[in-house]
Amino acid sequence: MKVELVGVTKPESLVLKNLPALLGQDTEADALSENSSEGGYRCVISQIGDHLEVWDLGTRAGTFVNGVRVTKAILKTSDKLSFGGTEFSVRYDRGPRRYLYGVRC
Repeated sequence: MKVELVGVTKPESLVLKNLPALLGQDTEADALSENSSEGGYRCVISQIGDHLEVWDLGTRAGTFVNGVRVTKAILKTSDKLSFGGTEFSVRYDRGPRRYLYGVRC
């Protein structure tokens, strides 16, 4: 699954090539949040079946999806993901749809 985080508050895009992806201020993170006073990892994005989920990693400032603070949430394409003062628009392609006897799988 191709996952792209398109910067809303910053004019940059990040392609997440490996899932799960750790996001945060740590230099080893897949996406960096530079505006946060809280170090380490902020949240993780994982692929579950044909969709994405995000989990907050217990941060004080929190992780937000479409402006709502979450501990865990399903991410849909075009959702707004915010952490550490940085906001991204989520985009991903689930890949080709498969059909079995006329029913989408």
